[in-house]
Amino acid sequence: MEHKNNFKIVLSCFLIFLVPFSFLGCSSNSSKVDTKSSTSEQKTETKNVSSYDNNSNSTINIDVKNPVPSTGDISITASFILENNGQPIFCNWTNSNKINVLKAENLKQNIIDITKSDTLIDDSAQAIALYSDYLYYINESDNSKIYKAKPDGSLKVKINEDPSCKLTPAGKYIFYINKSDNKIYRISEDGKDKLRLCSDDVGDFIYAGDWIFYQNSTDNWRLYAIKSDGSSKVKITDESIYSMALSADGIYFTNKSDNDKLYRIAPNGTDKVKILDDKVENIIISNEWIYYINKSDISNLYKVKKDGTSRTKLCDDIVGDYSIQGDSIYYKKKTDNKILIKIKK
Repeated sequence: MEHKNNFKIVLSCFLIFLVPFSFLGCSSNSSKVDTKSSTSEQKTETKNVSSYDNNSNSTINIDVKNPVPSTGDISITASFILENNGQPIFCNWTNSNKINVLKAENLKQNIIDITKSDTLIDDSAQAIALYSDYLYYINESDNSKIYKAKPDGSLKVKINEDPSCKLTPAGKYIFYINKSDNKIYRISEDGKDKLRLCSDDVGDFIYAGDWIFYQNSTDNWRLYAIKSDGSSKVKITDESIYSMALSADGIYFTNKSDNDKLYRIAPNGTDKVKILDDKVENIIISNEWIYYINKSDISNLYKVKKDGTSRTKLCDDIVGDYSIQGDSIYYKKKTDNKILIKIKK
């Protein structure tokens, strides 16, 4: 059957309140894991054609219900810090990136001395995720393999044997980039069911229900989407992208083809609009606000409404990284690596 180029991808968002956090990951082959590629991986359609299966010309809905940890209208990757019942857990960069908890006397301060913290898990990690009452992390002390443990540090379990990054626990699977080949994989919690989802090299990705949006480094860093079973691959942009975030009204991204300015585009590649002229990186969306590091202003932290109005500078510090946890923002100062700053968002 001939498919027309007028199909529309419908973005229907069902946003679930879950504990803030998200992704780490990558895994290598082991004898007990099925490493075959998805047999349903499809040829890429043009960017103006929505993704569809080969047996139907009906519209496919993109169900962005985000079973990954989310708060309101927010889509983020794994973070260097998270809160569990108000208790900050973080990767302490002054302590070999070991997973630490802040001491009680630190919690009431906006400028936090991270040397006053206790080791929770004696493993090094760059980012951690809290999902279904487990901490997930890439264990840099064990060649970047994926681990999980209870939030009190107990019941530590190794999930895979591969060097991993960009972990996303979701449902019964963990999605990640395998650093051995830079492809997106999924693996079951017990490590027995592993599947490569695409043949492209991937820089970053966002898991969104039935769909994964990813930065295709094989195709000059353009934005693509593929179903979470590896089928129905579709190219979304002709522009190269850098940072990206998903929201109910579309995909926000920094356009490398336009000096990293902020854009929004519909999931089917239509309705592209420039939001901001700042040079932007590290986008996080929370409710109606877009948070970002402004490279046009020596990496200060800013926020702006989704329509590009109410642009607001949040600090006068050079920000290395930041994370939104509930109503608070935690950020690292590039000029002082022994403190963590906490401000209201």
